[in-house]
Amino acid sequence: MVITAHPKDGIDLAKEYGLPPIVQSFIVQHHGDSIASYFYNQAKIEEGADKVTEEQFRYTGPRPNMKETAILMIADSVESASRTLKDHSQEELDGMINKIIQSKLNDGQLSDSPLTLKDLKTIAAALSKNLRAAHHQRIKYHENIIQELEEKALKKKFVAPDKITTDE
Repeated sequence: MVITAHPKDGIDLAKEYGLPPIVQSFIVQHHGDSIASYFYNQAKIEEGADKVTEEQFRYTGPRPNMKETAILMIADSVESASRTLKDHSQEELDGMINKIIQSKLNDGQLSDSPLTLKDLKTIAAALSKNLRAAHHQRIKYHENIIQELEEKALKKKFVAPDKITTDE
């Protein structure tokens, strides 16, 4: 399956271009042997639950075995899921982040990494803070204020030729 092949394709490219082994670890471990759940669930709906298996939609691993690769796994999943949210309130973001971390724990994806529960709490807080900053709502100004500011900006930028004088 194309979606689950990208870590293998990435590692092939990394080796071809001589990227360091540590970088290769990040490429190959960032999905572990997790399931591409969105695509798995879609296939169950479209083809019928009896015609698809989880194994068809699992990445080939290995699971993250360093704190950094486990953090990348979590951050990648959180970033991807955050794009689907309509509501980026703190409650929604925190709920999504906690659900993803719990899912990774339940699936055993973090079992080979040295992350502690304290680490996971810190990671969740950092991701929440960064996503809130990335998705914050801009203040909506009244149209007349915007128009007034635009008019002032135009007046400062452009001077009518007949108003130009020289004192020389």
